[in-house]
Amino acid sequence: MCNIIGCVVFCASLASAMQIKKPKSCISCHEDTYKRGGNLPYVHSSFANKDCEKCHIKPEGTGSGSAWSVRNRPEVISRSDYLLEHIIFLRGLDKDAVYDIDIISRDMSGGQTTTKLKDVVLSQVRNIKTGDRTPPVISGVKSGPVTKGIFLTAVIEWDTDEPTTGFVEYGFAAEYGNRTAIDGALSRHHEASLSGLEQGKVYDYRILAEDISENRSVSTNLVLDTATIVSEAPSPDRSVTKWEVKQKPTVKRAEVFVLGSDLGLHVATAKAADVTVEYTKIRDFSTKDRESLSVSRKDDGLSKKERLHKPGFRTRKELCIDLCYECHPPAVLGVSHPVGISPKDGRKIPKDMPTLEGSVITCVTCHWGHGSNLRYLARGKPDKAICDSCHSDYAR
Repeated sequence: MCNIIGCVVFCASLASAMQIKKPKSCISCHEDTYKRGGNLPYVHSSFANKDCEKCHIKPEGTGSGSAWSVRNRPEVISRSDYLLEHIIFLRGLDKDAVYDIDIISRDMSGGQTTTKLKDVVLSQVRNIKTGDRTPPVISGVKSGPVTKGIFLTAVIEWDTDEPTTGFVEYGFAAEYGNRTAIDGALSRHHEASLSGLEQGKVYDYRILAEDISENRSVSTNLVLDTATIVSEAPSPDRSVTKWEVKQKPTVKRAEVFVLGSDLGLHVATAKAADVTVEYTKIRDFSTKDRESLSVSRKDDGLSKKERLHKPGFRTRKELCIDLCYECHPPAVLGVSHPVGISPKDGRKIPKDMPTLEGSVITCVTCHWGHGSNLRYLARGKPDKAICDSCHSDYAR
């Protein structure tokens, strides 16, 4: 079921946190949890560092109501995946407040560039969905070599003329029947791995893309022949030249837009970079809003548990999927079992492999969050044994 190699993930939803600066406050209530995980041979790095808040608590500024929005220090959002394009949403902003935004781009050599956007007002920014009825254009489709690992796999690459999400449907004839995980990162360049292939077969596949305005495109039917395979995929060249070390990443685009009630940032760099966004509200509330806020702060109506864990716990999807991808992006992770989907054909998932409501598979389905006796924090022996937990009928 799952290609375990290179997949080290995440956090179960037991521990809770206050602040990174005060880790003992978490352990004082969750000492048993920490002892159980801390004594295992393989431990998640955030758990080992007692950095509970990183995984379990919403970032400051994402709670409900204006009580979390007024602050003098900047809010920070980080995207640790190295991409040519990033779409980042700032949520919970006051639509008529004025914000300064710093976008910090870092490439793999350590070069850094800061782009400053001044006096941004949400209510004055263009709504990207207004009048957009043009579907994205799919081009540059390439199929990589068919490689032999635990499964037979092949990588499909394609480009779009605007940032999109996408996935590949594949199988035999027009029915397809299989689909890759959705590449949820809005980008112009995409990769998807077709897994569980059989040697000597001819597969049909097509690419589906959707832009931020929900305009969709479907490619023509394409063909992949698995007659020739290689033992392993070529490793990408990640070496850094002296010339690269001296260069800062060039920011080709840094634009703002509105989608719903959120402020979006579209950042494009000349070479792959990760992005950190720092944003600060520089204009305060009105007097009436401030008086209302000061009253609410005297008695916020929260329970002791809610006050200890301000601004609140992350959702289970954030905890078990989204945060995994922040540290282990698909581009680095490689071939892995799809997440965010439910099993087909009534297939049952063992009770000791947790899922979200509706039997939705997550990273935590196959990996422990805090620690494990097995490599990769695996819940079962990290070979075909863990796959057989759900796929005992898989053809060998």
